[in-house]
Amino acid sequence: MFKYILIASFTFNIFTPFIKTVSRASIQIPIYIAVGSGYLFYLLAGYYFKNIELKKSTRIVIYIGSFVGLILHIFGTYSLSMEMGKIVQTYKGYNNLPCVLYSLGIFLFFKQNAESIPDKIKLHVNRIKDYTFSIYLLHWFIIIVSIGLK
Repeated sequence: MFKYILIASFTFNIFTPFIKTVSRASIQIPIYIAVGSGYLFYLLAGYYFKNIELKKSTRIVIYIGSFVGLILHIFGTYSLSMEMGKIVQTYKGYNNLPCVLYSLGIFLFFKQNAESIPDKIKLHVNRIKDYTFSIYLLHWFIIIVSIGLK
């Protein structure tokens, strides 16, 4: 059941709205899966992928999707933003398909390679782990100040 909630949430809350936005289609999305909406999707997906073992071929497909998501995010945003003269949000957003794809790839990469991460990196991560929420809250302020926006 958990897997089906994830698939339905991904399909109706993430994938379909992204395709609708990119294609500029005027389709209506009749289904919305509230239990897997917004940031809850990350919670559900993280729990699910933490507790299952994926075949190597499945992981490779996810890594390819992750790379495609990152490329879409970077170059799609750059291309549309340069064309419009302002930042266009079509490929941006934490609940948008490109971000979900590369977030999943990063999560699976660290899950699969946790033992091989050098102790020195783990030490640095352990030092900053208590401050990451603060960094998350401040990062937009720092970006805005650094590029001179008001």
